[in-house]
Amino acid sequence: MKDRWARQLALHVATLAGLGYVRYAPGTCATMVTLGGIFLVSLFPVSLLTYITIVLCSMLVAYTSIFFALPLFYNDTDPSPIVIDEVVGTLITFVGIALSLKTLFLGFVLFRIFDIFKPFGIKRVERLGGPAGILADDIVAGLYANGLLHLYLWFFA
Repeated sequence: MKDRWARQLALHVATLAGLGYVRYAPGTCATMVTLGGIFLVSLFPVSLLTYITIVLCSMLVAYTSIFFALPLFYNDTDPSPIVIDEVVGTLITFVGIALSLKTLFLGFVLFRIFDIFKPFGIKRVERLGGPAGILADDIVAGLYANGLLHLYLWFFA
């Protein structure tokens, strides 16, 4: 009984309370929801250390939920309903970024481009397989998006 309850909870977390089951672009929907959360957090004074702690905790929660939810999808190696990895990637995109409508929009676009097209070795990282592969490609996509966003702000802000 406990195992079934734990897997259902993990599935609930991994799919963002079922958001991952939307018909079209569940990853993009999860990214937009995360942007809303980031915006809400930005309304309060949050230090960089606190934000990084949030990112690290989200990585732990994401890995754990994916680990327990993945067997429910049988042989699917990266089921589209699992969208908690997009949350992590989006959070990483905005580490150390001064938030504004412009940076939120640019970060969203950059992260989605890297996550969808998987250039510059992101596809290779995804091949790790299992929860690590599902999560790692979004982490790298978030790091690339973060780097480009920092460069943009350095040159144009």
